[in-house]
Amino acid sequence: MTTRDWVVIVAIGILFGMAFPINEVLLREIGPVSISFFRVSLGALAVWAVILLRRVPLRLSGHQILSCLIFGSFMFALPLTIFPLSQNYITGGMAGIVNAMTPIAVVIVSHVWPGGERANWFKAIGVILGFGGIVLLTLPSLRADSGSSEVIAICVALLAPTCYAIALNYLRRLSGLDIAVVVAVSMTGAALLVTPVMLALEGIPRPTEPLSLASLALVGPVLTGWAFLSALWMTRRVGATASSTLTFVAPVSAVLVGVLGLGEEVRAVQVAGMGVIFLGLLTIDGRIFAFSARPHAKPETE
Repeated sequence: MTTRDWVVIVAIGILFGMAFPINEVLLREIGPVSISFFRVSLGALAVWAVILLRRVPLRLSGHQILSCLIFGSFMFALPLTIFPLSQNYITGGMAGIVNAMTPIAVVIVSHVWPGGERANWFKAIGVILGFGGIVLLTLPSLRADSGSSEVIAICVALLAPTCYAIALNYLRRLSGLDIAVVVAVSMTGAALLVTPVMLALEGIPRPTEPLSLASLALVGPVLTGWAFLSALWMTRRVGATASSTLTFVAPVSAVLVGVLGLGEEVRAVQVAGMGVIFLGLLTIDGRIFAFSARPHAKPETE
């Protein structure tokens, strides 16, 4: 990987992390399904703009369109609704840390997916460490008298990484399509799926606060449309293992923006949970152990 690749991955991770505190801002005025609607709708428009500027040909069969709709359900519609729903009870920083479970969920789903990659001992240990980090996050809530809603919210938030894992395994079926076309059609399908749910549960959203409108202008096109397009493009460019390192950046970004922008308090157990999850990701990756196992060069003798 080049230095430019690493810069792009870190930038994407920062953008993904910023979305969680922005969800908190939007929840002050609109519901969680409305947030999902605005994200996928505005994100789809931003990616369609890229397609028009690049003049990407649109030749999709009915089967490919259906595959894009299934992919969009698990990659966009469900997780982008689950996270703001859970953030009614947990902070954006904690949601960002839960999101770091995505590579660990990928290992579990890939192991049982037809034709998927089977887990080895490193990956199995990494999965155990990842869930250990989640346990650390829930311990303060378990000890508190009124913490049951927070524990339930964390468990609900864990469904989002599971959806991402299913989507990333399903993405192989769309390998022949331009990634911008995949994202645009998938996000459009996600918007169509979310709209009736939003209207039934929350009605027509009417955000009026300047901060909410500015947040939507950022979270829709930039943090959803272009960020997901860039992340999936990097996955095809450098591989899933390398591109997944953005999960190290996103929770740090989410916590920092929450602390500096929203005045959130960072618990020591959050930092510990994040550290254990990161250790799990390093174990799954395996490169840190491969590096430590390399024979050290003998010093030259004069």
